[in-house]
Amino acid sequence: MKKVLVSFSALALVFLVSGCGDSPDSIMKDTIKLMNDMADAVESAKDKDSAEKAKAKLEDIDKKFKDLAERAKKVKVSDEQGKKLTEKYKEDIEKATKRMMEAGMSLAKNPEAAAIIAPALKQIQKSAEEAQKSLAGK
Repeated sequence: MKKVLVSFSALALVFLVSGCGDSPDSIMKDTIKLMNDMADAVESAKDKDSAEKAKAKLEDIDKKFKDLAERAKKVKVSDEQGKKLTEKYKEDIEKATKRMMEAGMSLAKNPEAAAIIAPALKQIQKSAEEAQKSLAGK
């Protein structure tokens, strides 16, 4: 879970400086929303049934994340704009990251649920890493 958090947080910053018919603000808001949706899904995994539902939600989040990465590739933001956006969304990113960390720590106390959703979390991490590489190489 920690690697996923680092990937999402780093990707949020990459989105800021990548710059789309979308605005940089909309990309950041959507990134933060996905981070919170991910925390919601992980928090909801309490037993086998709820973990299966959370896994499906996480798989959907991964698809949305990939779409967001494609949108971000089209946005252009100067370094100065990126710094302003980083400052503007810093608190929201920190809150979402903290929620994801807390959800991950709670999940660690539930090995059955963790085992069920782990593949979806790993896929999200992989997608985040691929998007980072792609956006960094623009």
